[in-house]
Amino acid sequence: MQKSQKIWLWVFLIMFFVPEIFFSFLPTFFAFMLGYSEFPSIISEILTDNFLESNTIFVDLFLGIEYLGLLGLFIWNIKFNNHKIYKWTVAILSGLILIILSLIVLLVYSVSNMSFP
Repeated sequence: MQKSQKIWLWVFLIMFFVPEIFFSFLPTFFAFMLGYSEFPSIISEILTDNFLESNTIFVDLFLGIEYLGLLGLFIWNIKFNNHKIYKWTVAILSGLILIILSLIVLLVYSVSNMSFP
C-alpha cells in the first residue's frame, strides 16, 4: 500500500469515527461530569439536555461528515483492496451501513421539518 493510500485511509476512518465518538461517548461523559462534579458553568450552559435538538445544524454536519467518510472508505476499499473475499465482505458491510445512515439522514431531515401542534 502506498503512502497516499494510507493517508486517505486514515482520513476516511477519522471522518467516520469522530462523529461516532461525538454522538456516543461525549454526551454520556458530559452528563456524568455535569451531574457529579464541579464542572465549569459555561460548558453546562452550552451543553444542555436539548443541545442537539435546538441546534440541528450540528446533527446535519456530523451526519454529513460521517456519510462522506463512510462513502470514501467504501470507494477506497473497492479501488485498492486486493483480497477478493475481504474486499467484498467489507464492501457489502459498508454498503449496508451507508444505506442505514442514508435512512437516518432522511429520518432526521423529515422529523426536523415536521411541526407538532
